[in-house]
Amino acid sequence: GSLFDWKKPRMDMMADMDDGLSLEDLMAQLSTAQETKTTARLSERNVVELVSKLKEKGLIGAEENNALLHTVTGKEYITEKKLRQEVKEQVEKLGGRVGLADLPPLLEVDIVHCEKAAKILAKEGEEKGDIRLIDGELLTQSYFDDVGVEINESLQQKGQLTIGEMAKVLDLSADLVSKTVESKIGTVIEGQMEAGLIYTGVYIARVKAIVRGVLRGSAAPLNLKTACSRLDVHDVALNALIPNIVSSLIKEDQVKGTYQKGSMIWTPTLYGQLQEQNALSFFKSNGYVEYDSLKKLGIEKPKQYLKDRFPDCLPLQTVFASTNVLPSLDAALDDCIASESYIDTTVHLPSPFSTADVVEIVQFSPRFKQAVSSGCMLLAETCFVSKAFCDKCKLVLKEQVKKRAEELKASKASEGKKGRDAEAVAAVEEEDDWDTGKGKKGKKGKKGGKGGGKGGGKGAGGKKGGGGKVAPKDDATKDTPTLSDISSLLKNVDDELEYETELLSALSNHFIHFAQQEHKEALRAHLKADSEARRVLSEGLASSVVKTAHNLALYAKSLSVLEEEEEENEAKSTKTQLGRHIVRTIALPQLDQILKLSALQAMNVGQDLGDEINELVSKTKTTPLTDKERLSIAKALPKDISKNATDIATTILKKESLSEVVSSLEEAAFDFCGSRIPKLDKKLEHRMVKDYQNELLATLNSNQTLTSTVAVAVPLLFAIKKNCMVNLPGKLLSVALKHLEPPVLEEDDFKVVEELHKKTVTFIQKSSRKDTDTEELSELELELGTLSSTVTKLVSDMCT
Repeated sequence: GSLFDWKKPRMDMMADMDDGLSLEDLMAQLSTAQETKTTARLSERNVVELVSKLKEKGLIGAEENNALLHTVTGKEYITEKKLRQEVKEQVEKLGGRVGLADLPPLLEVDIVHCEKAAKILAKEGEEKGDIRLIDGELLTQSYFDDVGVEINESLQQKGQLTIGEMAKVLDLSADLVSKTVESKIGTVIEGQMEAGLIYTGVYIARVKAIVRGVLRGSAAPLNLKTACSRLDVHDVALNALIPNIVSSLIKEDQVKGTYQKGSMIWTPTLYGQLQEQNALSFFKSNGYVEYDSLKKLGIEKPKQYLKDRFPDCLPLQTVFASTNVLPSLDAALDDCIASESYIDTTVHLPSPFSTADVVEIVQFSPRFKQAVSSGCMLLAETCFVSKAFCDKCKLVLKEQVKKRAEELKASKASEGKKGRDAEAVAAVEEEDDWDTGKGKKGKKGKKGGKGGGKGGGKGAGGKKGGGGKVAPKDDATKDTPTLSDISSLLKNVDDELEYETELLSALSNHFIHFAQQEHKEALRAHLKADSEARRVLSEGLASSVVKTAHNLALYAKSLSVLEEEEEENEAKSTKTQLGRHIVRTIALPQLDQILKLSALQAMNVGQDLGDEINELVSKTKTTPLTDKERLSIAKALPKDISKNATDIATTILKKESLSEVVSSLEEAAFDFCGSRIPKLDKKLEHRMVKDYQNELLATLNSNQTLTSTVAVAVPLLFAIKKNCMVNLPGKLLSVALKHLEPPVLEEDDFKVVEELHKKTVTFIQKSSRKDTDTEELSELELELGTLSSTVTKLVSDMCT
């Protein structure tokens, strides 16, 4: 019942033959075998599995490019070789051209296999040239032969064809059609091809006759393209054939005239002669001719037309001029120089000359070139100004600008500074020393946030807190001479300038840089007069920088004292708060002094940082700079240090530690001012603490405010008992008191000071509330006065 059962009868027959059976017996056995029905049949599934097995073992479909393929129906198999044969037959059957997309329905094979077969056929046909694969289509050589015959038939009927037209009709690319035509010309196609046009000799003769008739009938310049298009000559033929046809007609002396190939303009010889005579006549008598006049006579490109005939003359924008017009212009320039004045060159040239023509022809004047090299100028396009007149303008401007600078300087010196002072007062809001109550803390926090947000956020461009300092640019604009100012001053040079508005504007633009430079020089002279005052101020600032740096070092040193005997987290918080307080109250003023000193040093060597910076660094009042003022000074410093100065001015409050701030300020003092802060020795440190102690003692004894007694007494006790300088905000007084506990202070003394602190905090909190009992507040004030006197006497006795 297997596929191979057909072998068994054959083997029996062979055995019978070996047994000596006759041929008739064998034929009888064969007949019996053929008539015997098979015991089993193969299903389609068995056949598919059998074919798959044969493919796996390489018995079928193993040859290269001859794989066994499924048909679209799935019920038949076909080899690639057979498919290529059927594809080739279909191409020949369909006239030598078929699209790959048309093959699948014809052959019932997937398009992928059709494409592969087409590529192999095209590759095999490359050498023979019998079949090609182009743009998804298979085309045979016989198809191209038929195309050649078809093109020739159309050509003989029409006389001319274009490659574009044929490509559209045949649905082929223009390049392929062009190559096909080139290969067939002279054999299949009887004609010629040029610039994409296929034509016959008869068509050439027709076009030549048309062109000859048009040329002979023309009496004025003629556009051949326009004329021949009306006579049914193809555009491609016009561009490709007419230039050669016209050249051949001229060469054969059948027509007379000139032909411009690019524009296809034909000018008859007779017309050219007449027009040239007219142009020459006008040009010789006037020294110029307008292009518009020649255009009206039919010459479409008059500039080139005249340039070809008069190469030594001047082709300007709207006129063609002879060099004969230059002598009168040179004479006018000489008169202007001699009279030390100015002239409008337009007046000394023919009236048809436009402004552009005047500007251009003046450049050709030898006298003008010589005058310009000696200092004369051409302004407002056409106005010639002599050097002497320019010098006169400079002299007037110099005197007037100097006078103006003196008036402005005097006016500035007397101006009030209310805006800037108001900003400084608003910015110098010290931290509330008694920020211990809930209500007070909230108020302080809000105020601090506003100051930081508005002042820091607005910067140089903000309106909030800007005061009188928002306008360094406006002041500079107001002080510097403007075009309007210069125009008013120049009217003093010549009364006629008032009516020469364009020239006056041009002179103002030309001299504005000179006037502004003179203005700056005048201001610089005033600044030099203040150099001695700046020197004295610089010395004072240098001394203050050193003193403040030493104070900052001692205050920083006191942080370690306050860290002792505290828990780690509490000590860290105390150190952070105290560090920020010292930065705001000591480090920022030191930075202000460094920036001012650096600015003064820059001014002393002649650098102009502006009037606003000059005023900021020169003021002697102790009010610290606002954030905006500090940043303005930093940005105004010389470029090599301005960036670093701006960085420290904007980041000093963001430093993580006080030691980092101290280090930055020491570097800033050296980088910006060129001097290092001398180190503290024990002797100097002892003396500074002693001076600090005496200063606090004097403040304590003269104090009239009950609530500030404890704020002075606690730092004074630190100076006495711990020999250190502390700068405490009010909210850290309670922390500082812990470091004065016995045995630092006697127990009774400590209790008195501690009681004073508590009463002071209570008094401040209750006095800030609206619902506080007045009688209770009066009693508390009496107790506070008694305690304040006791602590003052106690601390004073310790100092003696």
